[in-house]
Amino acid sequence: MSLLPRLKSRLERVWPTASLRTYLFAMMLLATLPTALLMSVQRVGEIRGQQARIEDELTGSAAALAASVDRQLRSSLEGLQVLAQSELFQQGRIAALGRLLHGRPRGDWDSVFLLDRQGAVVLDTGQRRDKATSEVLRSLHRQVLRGEPAVSGLSEQVPGHRWTAVAVPIVQNGQVRYVLGARMDESVWQWLSTTARRPGAAKAAVFDAQGRLLGASAAFVPHGAALPQDAAAEMTRTPAGVHRSSDVDGSAVYAAWRTSPLSGWRVRISVPAAPIDAADRRAIGTALATSGGSLLLGLLLAALVARRVAHPLRQLAADGGAGLPDHMAVREIAALRDALSAAREQDAAAHAALQAKAQEFETLFASSPVGMAFAQDPACRVVAHNAAMDALIGPPGSAGADGVRMLHQGRELTPAEQPLQRAAALGETISGLELELAAEGRSSTFVIAHAVPLRDERGRPRGALSAFVDITERKRAEERLRATDRQMALAQEVGHVGFFHYLFDADRLCWTPGQCKLFGIEALPVGRLADWLGRVAEEDRERVEREFWTACALRQEKETLNYGVRRPDGSLRWLSSRVMLQYDASGRAARLVGVTLDVTDQVSTERERAKLTERAVAAQQEAEAASRAKDEFLTMLSHELRNPLSAISAAVDVLETAQSDSNVAAEARLIIARQTRNLAHMLNDLLDVGRVIAGKILLARQPVNLAALVQRVEETLALTGEAAAHPLHLRLQPVWVDGDPVRIEQVVTNLVTNAIKYTPAGRPIRVGASREAETAVLEVQDAGMGIPPALLPRVFDLFVQGERGLDRRAGGLGIGLTLVRRLTELHGGTVEVQSSEEGSRFTVRLPAIPAPQEQRDGTAPPVRRRQVLVVEDNGDVLAALRAKLELDGHSVSTAADGVEGLQCLLRLKPEVSIVDIGLPGLTGFQLARHARAAGYAGRMIAMSGYGAERDAREALVAGFDAFLVKPVDRAQLRASLGAG
Repeated sequence: MSLLPRLKSRLERVWPTASLRTYLFAMMLLATLPTALLMSVQRVGEIRGQQARIEDELTGSAAALAASVDRQLRSSLEGLQVLAQSELFQQGRIAALGRLLHGRPRGDWDSVFLLDRQGAVVLDTGQRRDKATSEVLRSLHRQVLRGEPAVSGLSEQVPGHRWTAVAVPIVQNGQVRYVLGARMDESVWQWLSTTARRPGAAKAAVFDAQGRLLGASAAFVPHGAALPQDAAAEMTRTPAGVHRSSDVDGSAVYAAWRTSPLSGWRVRISVPAAPIDAADRRAIGTALATSGGSLLLGLLLAALVARRVAHPLRQLAADGGAGLPDHMAVREIAALRDALSAAREQDAAAHAALQAKAQEFETLFASSPVGMAFAQDPACRVVAHNAAMDALIGPPGSAGADGVRMLHQGRELTPAEQPLQRAAALGETISGLELELAAEGRSSTFVIAHAVPLRDERGRPRGALSAFVDITERKRAEERLRATDRQMALAQEVGHVGFFHYLFDADRLCWTPGQCKLFGIEALPVGRLADWLGRVAEEDRERVEREFWTACALRQEKETLNYGVRRPDGSLRWLSSRVMLQYDASGRAARLVGVTLDVTDQVSTERERAKLTERAVAAQQEAEAASRAKDEFLTMLSHELRNPLSAISAAVDVLETAQSDSNVAAEARLIIARQTRNLAHMLNDLLDVGRVIAGKILLARQPVNLAALVQRVEETLALTGEAAAHPLHLRLQPVWVDGDPVRIEQVVTNLVTNAIKYTPAGRPIRVGASREAETAVLEVQDAGMGIPPALLPRVFDLFVQGERGLDRRAGGLGIGLTLVRRLTELHGGTVEVQSSEEGSRFTVRLPAIPAPQEQRDGTAPPVRRRQVLVVEDNGDVLAALRAKLELDGHSVSTAADGVEGLQCLLRLKPEVSIVDIGLPGLTGFQLARHARAAGYAGRMIAMSGYGAERDAREALVAGFDAFLVKPVDRAQLRASLGAG
């Protein structure tokens, strides 16, 4: 038996038996007594509430006074901080600062003092030197050295003159150098105590950290009085509180105190306790008297009422109320009488209804499509089945019922574990238990089992009722659905497709396995929108979120989101999610469904196509640029060729009219020679740059003194007059390189002539050669306007030139710097350029070598007079070449075509023959082969307007000994003739 029934049974046995009158008296007593007690408790509560209000007022006053004390102290500390920032203090003018502060610098300050780091007094406007003052200052000094402001306690310098002090550190160069402080007279705290807000006749007082009285209200005791030890000890133990204690005069008070965290001082607000205690006693006495009177009056009234109730009840109990009058003073007794009569009628009706219910239940039990079983005892010995249950497991006790096995999650249940037996024997309620009913000779049946116990009056199980709901069709449908899901998952895996849906209000996201696989994960355990967006590649995340929420804001029904996903293995896949959005009645997004496709292959193809398109566009632009450069080059070439040809034509006109020995004729000859060199230099550069780009330059390497080569270039420019308008400043150190002297001279010449083109007349050009570690360095510095930043990266490209004016003074074909770079790279070196508004500096770096032991004499041997045959189809060239040779003393014969030239060659057998390659009749190559085959052993020199390396090699194969490129200057001609 449980505890509650046992307690109830015992109470019924010991409950006294008494008359109704007694119980009415007891009821009145019990009804009045709680009221009296409640009034007393309420009064006590009011008394305590009054005390709490007093305590709150005291606490609030103490907090306000403590805040006033803290504000006063903080104001002084802030004043000291401001004083420390004054110009006099920062400049170290302490004496001037003392004169300024003499007297009372602030109304609440008595004086100001300054201590150094060792504690010595540097300044004291109060001029105090007594022992008590020194002790206070030392204490403040020790505290402030720790880097924090400090507040002292009460100090009495002379009887009747009491003060406190505050001090702040002055930090310089990371350490405390001075301690600046101010004294405050006790009148400050006396004034604060007097003006403090306090209730009624309350007293206010301020104590320092040692419990010494700093100030008190006018009603307080004189200075020197001390609090009782219990009150002082209580204030020391806790920083704030309220208690009942003795005052300094021994009277009882209620006091609240609070400790200042800034200074450790305490404030105390107290009121006399006697008036408060007297009022409480009067209130309690009144409450008790009221309660007693109420109780006595209630008992008298109960006696009167009892007489009107007890008599009818006795008669009702004796004869059932048959003799009671129709009108009753007590309505409940009349109701009881009527209820007894109605109860007899209801008993008869209830019996008839119960019989009908039993019949209805029996009908429901027998005809219900839900299998039902009814056990009439805890052991389930007597069990009744309806027809539906018989169809599931067979009639009770039949062979069919005994052959049916109940399985739960594949495990067979014992009879004691079956739902009906558990409910009947153990009193368990079984709900929603899924079972499989298996029997031989038929397919399994699946049911949902429920069972509830039937209990007796004591709550113990006395049987049970169970119900089996057939869910076989549902299970088969679920199996078909799972099969469909497996087929869909396989389709998603094969087709790289995933499906998902999302509920906005619940923030619930569901992914199919195919969707998870696209993101490289096994499953999505906690589905939220952030789980999807967080897996988008970081570079696409912001864009995808913006597109998604924009579609929601615009209430779009469909949206396609394309983005990348960085999978756990580090691979980047491109996905395309197509979503369909649904909205609620208010227009808010409520639900979305979507499908995701792997579009990595398509994106890769599109990007590759874009790259190909970009390369095609770049190639087209490059081709267009090359075409424009070609057009500009041809335009420039025509201009550059016309200039020297015009000069030569004008000089020829002069020679035709002027005397041969006149100065005008001499100047014309110089013009022709200079412009011929220009044309030759231009053509050589064109041919050289073509050979360099094609990789057909062959270097004749030998040790070359870079400094001597620069001097030779300077001498050549001086002779030709090209550098006449610019002073050349040379800074040369002997440095040797392994290279082709002709090509290196070509590099130096192009750099210097380029500097001459872009440097205004009169400005210097600086050329230097030096050695840095294992590198030979050539520097050419001009004084022009510099290279535009946009042009600087392309300055070494072919046909690229800076802006030029209409005067074309800084002319050229734009190939010189390209030739410089290619020739430098062929020698294993580098070239770079720096440019500013003051000019440009080109720097060539070549591998340096040690100086050779012996230097060969480069002086050309004198040319002896020879018999020379010249074969040339151009009459002007032939005449000019013949004149050059005859002026050097050679005997010259000529021929105008290849056939005539071969005949003259075999007939005259000259020492040297100069043959043009492009001849009519026989080419120069054919002429040489025939001549060598006929036994001609003289020196043969090929001459051509083409300077390709291929032509030079073919000439040597044909039998020529040397190859000259038109136009041929006198030095080259002499060298070729003297080589034999």
